[in-house]
Amino acid sequence: MVSRSFGPGDLSREKEREGKARAHRLFLFLCLVDCRNRMKGLTVLYAPGYDHAGISTQSVVEKRLWKDEKLTKHDLGREKFLEKVMIWKDE
Repeated sequence: MVSRSFGPGDLSREKEREGKARAHRLFLFLCLVDCRNRMKGLTVLYAPGYDHAGISTQSVVEKRLWKDEKLTKHDLGREKFLEKVMIWKDE
């Protein structure tokens, strides 16, 4: 058995991790409550974590759009921006 002594920094890192986990659980709970309140009894698919990929994709496409054409997603509009996202996805 290996004995390990803990330094002052170890405890603060553990508290930081615990705080992040607690904040994450609270965020997911609030999202679920928000879903339920918005839908007022309608069936909703709530899949935590799936929006992260969408946010990252949007960011990458927006940066590329600005770099290549000096345009924003607002300049294009929703439909044209979605076309650009699909083109990026297929590359």
